Amino acid sequence: VLVLIKGLGIGGAEKLISEGARFWDRESFDYSVAYVLPWKDQLVGDLESQGIDVQMIGGERGLTPPTLSRLRRLVRDEHIDLIHAHLPTMGIVARVASPVPVVYTEHNMADSYRPLTRTLNRMTYGRNSAATAVSGAVAGSVAGWPGDPVTVIPNGVAVHVDPDGVAAARQELRLAESDLLVAHVGNIRPGKGHDVLI
Repeated sequence: VLVLIKGLGIGGAEKLISEGARFWDRESFDYSVAYVLPWKDQLVGDLESQGIDVQMIGGERGLTPPTLSRLRRLVRDEHIDLIHAHLPTMGIVARVASPVPVVYTEHNMADSYRPLTRTLNRMTYGRNSAATAVSGAVAGSVAGWPGDPVTVIPNGVAVHVDPDGVAAARQELRLAESDLLVAHVGNIRPGKGHDVLI
């Protein structure tokens, strides 16, 4: 299985891959990861430390026409049977260039993308062998697009709560033991729903 994403910088979809790799069924499947933006490589070490092969298949400027032939060559040379593409740009690339089935995961609302990206994503969407979305709202945003219905698989996050860290945060924020302390991690932008949380 080749997991394909535009970059491996710090972001939700990218962390889902690096954190989720710990739970991949590596007794039944071999996994590798490919990305195209060389300057977004902060999570490469996390994956490699788990024994996952990671390859950068883009050029110095990222996604360029030779990326398509590099992807085809990687699929052929590594005997890839399935591509799991994340986010529209790599979904489009995989659907157009891949000789093997493509499973696609959508992480954002369809209308959050630039019009050209959204149009190309929709035009090629029917080529997915299967598609998943990280929430019902995201799945709803692509409802009616070509292909089979989208399966919702909510993001799972493995969290370890460190009591000493909680105590230090309470002290730094001058909170009493009885005060409610909520931690939220996410990009600060409207679609993340911080206003709803607050």
